[in-house]
Amino acid sequence: MERTRARRQAYAQRALPFEDAARALGRPLSAQALAHRRQMLAYLERAARRA
Repeated sequence: MERTRARRQAYAQRALPFEDAARALGRPLSAQALAHRRQMLAYLERAARRA
């Protein structure tokens, strides 16, 4: 259980912040990149509710 929790926390920290990624690219995020970020946020919301 602790390994799973640690993995989720590491994943969450690696994935954020989203705004910096867009600025680093110097162009708007693609539709695919936006969809990926929305999926990650939805996953994090579900994980937070379970915890």
